[in-house]
Amino acid sequence: MKSLKNITYPATCEYRSNRYYAPVHFFVDAFGVSKSLDLLLGYFSSTALNALALGFVPFLIEGGKMRMVINDVLSSDDKGAIIDGFADKSLKSRSILTIIDDLRSLSHPGKHTLNCLSWMIANDRLNIKIVRPKYTKGIMHVKSGVFSDGNDKVAFKGSCNFTAQGILGNIEEVSVKQSWNSKVDANSVVETQEYFDEVFGEMDETLEYLDPESVQEAIVDGASKMTLEELMIEEQSLLKEFYSEVENDHLLENKFDQLNETIAIYQTSPRFPFPQGPRVYQKEAYEAWCKNDKKGVFAMATGTGKTITALNCLLNEYQINQKYQALIFVPSIALIQQWEKECKQFNFKNIIKVCSGENWMPKLSKLSLQRRLDPSHSFVIITTYKSFLSKKFKNFHHVFSKNDLLIADEAHNMGSAQFLTSLSGIKIQNRIALSATLHRQYDEIGNKKINEFFESNPPYTFSYDMKAAIENDVLCQYDYFPHVVYLTSEELSEYAEISTKLYKFFDGSTGKFKKDPVVDMLLLKRKRIIHKAENKKVMFERISREEYSKRNSLKYSLVYVPEGYEVHSDNDVNECYDSMEELKLLNQYTKIVSSINKNIIVHQFTADTKNRESTLKDFGEGKIDVLTSMKCLDEGVDVPRTELAFFCASTGNPKQFVQRRGRVLRTHKDKHIAIIHDLIVVPECTDHSDATFPMQQSLVKSELERVVNFSFLARNKFHTFNELKEVCTHFKINLFTVEENIQDK
Repeated sequence: MKSLKNITYPATCEYRSNRYYAPVHFFVDAFGVSKSLDLLLGYFSSTALNALALGFVPFLIEGGKMRMVINDVLSSDDKGAIIDGFADKSLKSRSILTIIDDLRSLSHPGKHTLNCLSWMIANDRLNIKIVRPKYTKGIMHVKSGVFSDGNDKVAFKGSCNFTAQGILGNIEEVSVKQSWNSKVDANSVVETQEYFDEVFGEMDETLEYLDPESVQEAIVDGASKMTLEELMIEEQSLLKEFYSEVENDHLLENKFDQLNETIAIYQTSPRFPFPQGPRVYQKEAYEAWCKNDKKGVFAMATGTGKTITALNCLLNEYQINQKYQALIFVPSIALIQQWEKECKQFNFKNIIKVCSGENWMPKLSKLSLQRRLDPSHSFVIITTYKSFLSKKFKNFHHVFSKNDLLIADEAHNMGSAQFLTSLSGIKIQNRIALSATLHRQYDEIGNKKINEFFESNPPYTFSYDMKAAIENDVLCQYDYFPHVVYLTSEELSEYAEISTKLYKFFDGSTGKFKKDPVVDMLLLKRKRIIHKAENKKVMFERISREEYSKRNSLKYSLVYVPEGYEVHSDNDVNECYDSMEELKLLNQYTKIVSSINKNIIVHQFTADTKNRESTLKDFGEGKIDVLTSMKCLDEGVDVPRTELAFFCASTGNPKQFVQRRGRVLRTHKDKHIAIIHDLIVVPECTDHSDATFPMQQSLVKSELERVVNFSFLARNKFHTFNELKEVCTHFKINLFTVEENIQDK
């Protein structure tokens, strides 16, 4: 186990240059096992970075964090300037930045450390405080620090000035104190730590604290933008180069071997893909899942990282059992590619994709043999729901054991009649269901079976809703603008005719229709009128022109085009179905965007779109201004750069509008807020004495559920009330009551 206790220290705990234990040995050793380093320094010139170069990468791998207190003048060359004194703060600042400019031309070791420091700044792992004495013209000349491995600490003090000359060239010495050693040593460690905390916490009244932002920016600007993997390669090269210049230093030779081993293990072992580690709620999800006997539903808002949360559970299981064995269900081939990408970010290997276009059978045959020979053999299989049900895949069901992990993405797909029959044949006991909207509309049997399979009922094993995600900046804030669209006279006439026929099946006491195939047919015909409403195009053109006028651009805009029909079955919701009728609608809305300005670049995103990934990449980079689509952007497509969205498709399916909103609210470093325009089609206000009024009222109330769901989390919540005041007044609808009904469902 890596720890500060396991380091071999000199008997005297004193390190001296040109001795068996030199200062460089201490820093390489301590860096390699520590999780934090607090440095209280004297001169910290650009050449100081050379001294810190060795062993830096293991420190980063272990999640190491640094806090540094440095002088306002960063080089001993500027000592004369300090003595002369600077009354002008701006002049002092220029002196700092002039010295920082030297960082751009460092030698190989110093450049490597600069790159590591830059990486730490980018990943919130380095904090710097710049100080100078308030009452004298001198400098802070303390040279001390504290390494910590999370349990124990080692404090050090010495003559080293943290320059390359000081560590590697001069005859210098460093003395160390260990927190587990004698009481005197332990007290010394505590005193060193307390003093550092006092200075870093800006509680030392003898010091003046300067803004470190310019220094941190200079470090980042002067460094190469490198990944952790690239830093590993750079440090390996550095170590090889440095060791070739050192003769008969067996201690360093061992450390270099250990570093190479550490890097090799890191490169082959699963790990969390982001340096800051999982979010708090992702850790809570794993804990809740374990408490539920490793079964459960993660009901998480679209855009909050369901995939990362589930794979973090697999990672935690790997860290316990030293193996990972998982079967992942997804609804589409596009999601297979996305899950594969995320798995690779976790450094999971041996990923087998089961879907059309993949030669997966030989791979599963090989896996079957490998598992018989080595039950601990790790793998991840990602399959579409459709492929899992195929006869070919059923021949490989024996590959899985009860201790594997089953992850079902968009788990509502498991509720289809065809899939429910296969549940009894799944012997994997560790199960996670993922969905932003697990509830299947009009399918209580499917809902019940899914809940039973995952042994989780509402509010589920772990829930993380959109409200919490927005409050915690996991999703961005948004403004919501509903726009009322009325039917044309021809559409209204047809709508009224169908409504009259439907009225015969309407139960006024329950506010629902009686079950009858005729009702389904009539509802579908009437919904098509709503979907295809001609005035939607007029309204869409108006608001898109207004947005273009405000922004002088429509970059990062997403348009959900009406499908022309209503999807009632969850089994069909994932299909990107483009009939001739729907393609015509898609072309019409695309043409409207193009007509606004000839410089707008608009692309259609459909089932037939080639190079889908590159299309989305171009959209994210602003090379494509607008994407027009139907349902192909509902599940599993990542478009975080979206700033402006037009919902022209009227959908009563909560799964669709929740997913679409989450898609738009994904965060991006250059995005601060999202704007959503939603077209709401309602029938013309009819007389209250009309026999069909209760039915019309019920239907409008149902349509407004989406509006309320959107508006109550928006920044401009009360805009919706003003916009829909006339409609609500006429149909006697209270939006607050609608919200309560949504929450009760």
